Amino acid sequence: MRRSANEMVTVIAHSFASFKSLAKHSLSPTQTEMATERAGNCLCNSGVRWLSKPPKGRSLDEMWTELDQGAALFSACWNAPIARVAVENPVMHRHAKERIENYQPAAQHVQPWWFGETAFKATGLYLRGLPPLIPTDKLTPPGKGTEEHKKWSAIHRATPGPDRWKLRSKTFPGIAAAMADQWGGWATKQEAAA
Repeated sequence: MRRSANEMVTVIAHSFASFKSLAKHSLSPTQTEMATERAGNCLCNSGVRWLSKPPKGRSLDEMWTELDQGAALFSACWNAPIARVAVENPVMHRHAKERIENYQPAAQHVQPWWFGETAFKATGLYLRGLPPLIPTDKLTPPGKGTEEHKKWSAIHRATPGPDRWKLRSKTFPGIAAAMADQWGGWATKQEAAA
């Protein structure tokens, strides 16, 4: 069943509201603010370099504190006392994995191009009580070194700047639609069967 854009927005809005509520009740105000702004960015491989040499204007203590806050948020979501959990995060570095309570490897890594999006961005899905996503519209990636490959690699090629994290945090509509369609339908069937 394909959902309309409005239905997907409603599903995502409800999910975000639930996420904010979880963060509000499980984390400090500082952690909650970070959760709604940049959660996960400090846990991924692309950010590990800042733990030894912080970006201009930031200290090592700030970077490690941000890592601890991100790990606390991930832990709160992963360990929530609910039947079905899906936490999305890029590939993590070892310092993040060490700080996450009850850490388990990602159940699946997906690519936007598996869901009809012309982009590369490996995304880890940490799943409990949900099945892995099934690709819905697998594209053929362009050859390395081509102009098309460079376009698909825009996230990795983004120049440093204050808003780079927003681009790198993007959730692609094709993946979001697959989550809503597949997990929503699956969870509904599970509930009906119980």
